[in-house]
Amino acid sequence: MEATCKACVSMEELIRLLNECCHSGMTDVDWCRTDDIAIITFYN
Repeated sequence: MEATCKACVSMEELIRLLNECCHSGMTDVDWCRTDDIAIITFYN
């Protein structure tokens, strides 16, 4: 998965990503690392 930012991702996609992370069983940091998402982007 490509790194994402608020400016280029729809609200629906953000919700999907957050749900995916929550249900993955991984920590936020590990999930972001696996999907090449900067943790600062995830928390913003």
